[in-house]
Amino acid sequence: MARHKRQRFRWPSDDLFGDIDVEVGWNPRRRTRMGISFDQDGTLHVEVPPGVALSEVRQVLQDHRRWVLRNVHQTEARDAGFPSQYVDGTILLHRGRPLCLRTDTTDEVRRDGESLLAPQHDTKRRVWHWYAREAAQVLAERLSATCPRLPWVMRVPVWRHSYMRAQWGSCSASGRLSLNTHLVKLADDLIDYVLVHELCHLKHLDHGPGFYALMQRSLPDWKERRRRLNERKALLAEPPPEATALA
Repeated sequence: MARHKRQRFRWPSDDLFGDIDVEVGWNPRRRTRMGISFDQDGTLHVEVPPGVALSEVRQVLQDHRRWVLRNVHQTEARDAGFPSQYVDGTILLHRGRPLCLRTDTTDEVRRDGESLLAPQHDTKRRVWHWYAREAAQVLAERLSATCPRLPWVMRVPVWRHSYMRAQWGSCSASGRLSLNTHLVKLADDLIDYVLVHELCHLKHLDHGPGFYALMQRSLPDWKERRRRLNERKALLAEPPPEATALA
């Protein structure tokens, strides 16, 4: 049997899907239904029965616009480590789990199940403020759970959080912790890894043998957690909202 016809193109730049590579294949094995899928490089593949016009393909994609855009944003987030834009359907991370951004006429950012509702205007700045509020609560919670497990930590040390571009956390010579607000996007076990790492610096300021021995006793799987954390490092590269001072 001859290989079925394929056509690769982009919709016109002023069209609904102008930035998406689309490959349409007319497959004789398909009788009535249309198949839609994404590959690893973000190309949208559509398989249709013979005789289906491109105008019909376009209409189906329009009908599934939300699904298409959500998958585009998931691909972008996977490749870049952070969303390229904060629009309806963007996939965000919170404590290691995906949240689907929904923009509407609301005046505040809030969770609604597996969605994050946010205003349509100034969305990124508002979401970053929401992350900052969440980080204050989540990091305090994880510190309260972690410190009692470490016998050399007598009390929760003085700490603060802020958006940082180079590191997940640090510990000063005086024992003050500086933590990255982006930590709130990670799973709790990765947050705990960063906290244990910095709390070990209360006994060993350097990364010498004593430090790593303490890490091993405190968190036997720390190397695996470090490996997973390094896979999330691209999160740190996200540029902040323009001309905005975040608390």
